Amino acid sequence: MTLRKQLWIAVAIIMLLALLVSVVASTVSARNYLAQQILTKNIDNAASLALSLSQMPKDDTTVELQIASQFDTGHYRHIRLEDPAGDLILERRNPETPQGVPDWFIDTLNFDVRPGVAQVSDGWSSFGTLMVESQTNYAYEELWAGTLRLTAIFTAGLLIIGLLGSFLLGRLIQPLGHVVEQAEAVGARRFITTPEPRTWEFRALVRAMNRLTEHVRGMLAEESRRLERLKTRLQHDDVTGLLAREPFLARLQASLDNRHAGSSGSLVVLRIHDLATLNQIVGHQHLDGLLARIAKVLDQAVADTEYGAAGRLNGSDMAAFGDSIADSHRFAQSLLSGVRDALGNEAPEALTLHVAATLYHPEDTTGKVLTRADLALARAELEPGDAVAHEP
Repeated sequence: MTLRKQLWIAVAIIMLLALLVSVVASTVSARNYLAQQILTKNIDNAASLALSLSQMPKDDTTVELQIASQFDTGHYRHIRLEDPAGDLILERRNPETPQGVPDWFIDTLNFDVRPGVAQVSDGWSSFGTLMVESQTNYAYEELWAGTLRLTAIFTAGLLIIGLLGSFLLGRLIQPLGHVVEQAEAVGARRFITTPEPRTWEFRALVRAMNRLTEHVRGMLAEESRRLERLKTRLQHDDVTGLLAREPFLARLQASLDNRHAGSSGSLVVLRIHDLATLNQIVGHQHLDGLLARIAKVLDQAVADTEYGAAGRLNGSDMAAFGDSIADSHRFAQSLLSGVRDALGNEAPEALTLHVAATLYHPEDTTGKVLTRADLALARAELEPGDAVAHEP
């Protein structure tokens, strides 16, 4: 259930309770007041009529005419005249009920007002007892009309308060909508902040959500950096920084797949002869530095090519390829010269480099290119000292 519906229900309940209390209090107060006025009227009318009857002849016609005249001109429900023994002399009744007033309302607010009683005298003797009850229909009708007016006023007030409350509530709960949008944005990896509203409770909520958004942003950013570092470690060799075997071969295959007909590129494989023995001679730490410097030369050689990469295929083999290199043999010789120049006098005497070069074409596969490189590398290893072999 929405907050607006809950507000409407709450306002309706409050207004109904207020209406009930107001109607009960107002109606009971008005009933008590009217009952007091009716009682006073009964006493006064009974005394006035008894005085008039006491001053008139007491024959039946005169008494009946006087009572009938009083009954017809006034608002009376019951007039009764009894002799001193309590026997009925004359009685008039008006059985008319209130117009437009429900029976349950009449039963609930029953005017139980005692009648006005006065003695009618005949000279120095008592002629009889007069009882007068005023009409109460108008009181019921007025109370019912007042109840309806009060109900209409409260109903109009309920509608006005509900509409005003809905408008104000819509403005007050705008921060909640912003918080929902912010939460959905976080789920979509969009990090936005919401201005803090004036309402203290909503301000605390928005402030906490903004902090959570910043925390999630930082956490995801850190996680992304960790994943990027992990990806780099998985795809690159720890010692040389070159691509590992699988990523390198994937790059080579992508280059073969994307080449146009008639275009070619070059693949060069550099092998360090007897790496295990060299490790024993120069030591593990020095050998790692040596490999890193060799890898740097290969990486720089393909940096300016259209689509090239350098990688470490295994412990002793490094490779590089470039799409824009048409002369693979010259490319291999320049790499060998570049490595020797980079190492200079620091190169161990036991270091021997064998370089194989081959061209690759659009119709080639990675397996075919590597097979030709292996053939060239096998011929280079047959040569004493550094050697370059080419397989077309």
